[in-house]
Amino acid sequence: MSWYRIRTNRTTFISLDSDKAFDTIYWRFIFATSIHCGLPPEFPNLIKILYELLKPELGP
Repeated sequence: MSWYRIRTNRTTFISLDSDKAFDTIYWRFIFATSIHCGLPPEFPNLIKILYELLKPELGP
């Protein structure tokens, strides 16, 4: 996960690379890191929902 914030207008860009994701996500770490970076407390829940719903598939 990488993120970039433009401080002048409070915009945040988040990039998730599911191809490089691990099988296990340490949600406490994600929560603590997002709070430390100034992201809203709802951010880890959004990431968890996206992670659970969007599974990569191989196929045609």
